[in-house]
Amino acid sequence: MPSLEQIGQNAKQRREEFESNSSQGRELFFTADGDLANLAIVPSGSPEEADTETRLLDYHQHSERVTPTSPQDSGWRFYFCTLAVNGTCTHCDRGVKKQYRFAFWAYVYNRRIKNTPQNTDNWEQVKAPAGLMWEQQVNDFRIISLPFGKSDMYWNLLLQLSYNEGALNTSAVQVSRTGKGTDTVWGLTAVKKPLVDWSEIGEGADELEGLNDYFMRREAEKQAIVEDSVNLEDDEEDITDGEDDGFGF
Repeated sequence: MPSLEQIGQNAKQRREEFESNSSQGRELFFTADGDLANLAIVPSGSPEEADTETRLLDYHQHSERVTPTSPQDSGWRFYFCTLAVNGTCTHCDRGVKKQYRFAFWAYVYNRRIKNTPQNTDNWEQVKAPAGLMWEQQVNDFRIISLPFGKSDMYWNLLLQLSYNEGALNTSAVQVSRTGKGTDTVWGLTAVKKPLVDWSEIGEGADELEGLNDYFMRREAEKQAIVEDSVNLEDDEEDITDGEDDGFGF
């Protein structure tokens, strides 16, 4: 039988897993000014595939301000709104603010971040126009999520990309973040060369989980962790609603 101390450590670990936005997830996060990623968007955006395409999604995301648990913790928690899927949402019931977003699967070649990663084993420091940054060779499929923005400005960037390139999955794309908080600005631009070679990437794109299913599964996993933590710890904690900076990630 585990000791009281061991049970307390287990509870803390499970809570930290929930509080980590990227825990066991496939999302790629842009957390600081200057962060960027070079990638190939998986869905083509073709109207002919609209009824069957599950790798491009518009949805609502709840955002909540909480007390940070570590220096690396932004203090924001993000939840998928399930209201449009099954007609119920615990975060809507709590009155947590939500934001309209869109997401897509992408094959990420590499990424650069400004802040030092917690584990630098797979990262390399490189010189960039913005100064020294950390670069990681990802070479794997990840989910990119962006806000629609004021007057749908970021969604319109995606539309313009489709118009200019003939399809979303033709040219490599760079997604970038500048600024912070309500001053955050997102970039979505085509990299003309090289063109995306899907035969070199492989057939993994056809096996990707649909985004609705992915977000629903992740939400259920988070809820299970919360319920376990409540069972192990005093359940007197009061998480109050916070203000959304308008640019969750």
